[in-house]
Amino acid sequence: MVSQIPALYGSGKLESRYMFKAHSIEKLLMFNGNGEWDGSFRVRELSKNEKLRKLLSSILPPDQYSFSDEDRISYSFGKSSIEILAARLGKTTEPVEAVVSPDYGTIEKLIKELDPKKYQLIPVGGASNVTGDLSYSKGKVKIALSTKNFKRVDFRENYVILGSGHTGLEAENILHEYGFTIGNFPESFEYSTIGGWVATKAIGQESNQYGGMENIIIGVKMIGSEGFFREEYVPRNSEGMDLKALALGGEGKTGLITDVALKLHKTPTRRFFNSYFFRNYEEGIKQISKMKFYPSVLRLSDEIETSISLDAEFNTPLKKLYEGYLKITGARNGSMLIMINNNLPPPEIPRKVINAGKYPAKQWIEGRYSRPALGNILWKKGMIPDTLETSTTWSNLYNVHRAVRQRFTDQIEEEQAKGIIMSHISHIYSSGACIYFTFVIWREEEQMKLLESVRDAIMREFIENGCAVSHHHGPGRYLERYLDEKITPIRKRIYDPLFSED
Repeated sequence: MVSQIPALYGSGKLESRYMFKAHSIEKLLMFNGNGEWDGSFRVRELSKNEKLRKLLSSILPPDQYSFSDEDRISYSFGKSSIEILAARLGKTTEPVEAVVSPDYGTIEKLIKELDPKKYQLIPVGGASNVTGDLSYSKGKVKIALSTKNFKRVDFRENYVILGSGHTGLEAENILHEYGFTIGNFPESFEYSTIGGWVATKAIGQESNQYGGMENIIIGVKMIGSEGFFREEYVPRNSEGMDLKALALGGEGKTGLITDVALKLHKTPTRRFFNSYFFRNYEEGIKQISKMKFYPSVLRLSDEIETSISLDAEFNTPLKKLYEGYLKITGARNGSMLIMINNNLPPPEIPRKVINAGKYPAKQWIEGRYSRPALGNILWKKGMIPDTLETSTTWSNLYNVHRAVRQRFTDQIEEEQAKGIIMSHISHIYSSGACIYFTFVIWREEEQMKLLESVRDAIMREFIENGCAVSHHHGPGRYLERYLDEKITPIRKRIYDPLFSED
């Protein structure tokens, strides 16, 4: 029997919204593939570990463990391009041997009964991870630990304690009733969890106002193979590596996060939208680097990303009229900037800019969580979409953009493949910014080799230009080899034996 289990992001209901943009990418790529994939894993019936079933049944109630094929596969793979391509090619690794979903009353017993020399627990929230942390090598018996039953809500003095299993959407819906927000809005907001945000040291789309998780978090409750750590919900301490530091960016290997204490902010009462066009990307980077105040959201797209966005939108008379205005002003082939600010109008933009009104910024925020649907369309058609991001200083940003584009072009030519690459800047700091690269590639043969070679070329360009290995997704399994070779052994010293392979 062959199981068909979804491998792509989200439900697929929003894909029709992005058909025009997908067609624009298809034309630029000059794509001529003829494959049509339904976006599912195809896996034959999995073998069952009866010894493990007997052990788990003695620890947990029946509704807190599962050996079903669907659960085991769904909790074993993230949403990275490497994992999705492997699913499309039918070359996925073996899934975990079981999925457990303990609650506050059963987690300690589970931890106590599992021998760290034999078993590895892998915490999983929304399974939206893109760094390969849900893909494991052989060794110990692998058990996925779903955090779905950790759903505590406890309001305190200007902060809230939330269970690590709440998705971003669930958490914000609860807080919104009381007029509050956490302020962390990643693209995976509807699926990723509070615990996952901490474990990956995540950052959301409004980080210019609220910061990343390291700025939002107050403390955590966490359990390792030796039991619960001491809770610390304090505004600051000077203990060196405290529990919060152990959890942030630990990628699930330092223990299980059960609860997170987070700062509260008043929900914005109003949003202000502005959009602008620069003649080119370099000019845009220079101008925004001079700004003295950054709005809640600032996103500057390069010429290719801008062109694809505009091509995808102009399919109605009103939108075509807007495009005509852009052509007259000379902005149609330029670099688009959107700004959104909470409560107050966005800051003034320096000179050399064409005002494009509110429309692009409003369109962006309307689709802020649905854009992965575009990737789904491309995957199903046979293309390979991917993203890599980094951060660097203002003076280096355009150099990095130019260097990565050239390295990408050279690599595509060497691989005798097709490809397009585009970029945008977001997550702004006084010293620099995050620069994000999105690319789509295709070749009929050896597709995994192509993907890995292009990713490696871009990552090496990041390193050679003095950039971060990752700005916000974390290194995970796929980027670990690019870390400083002296840092990796130090990182591994703080891993918990029950939650890591070593």
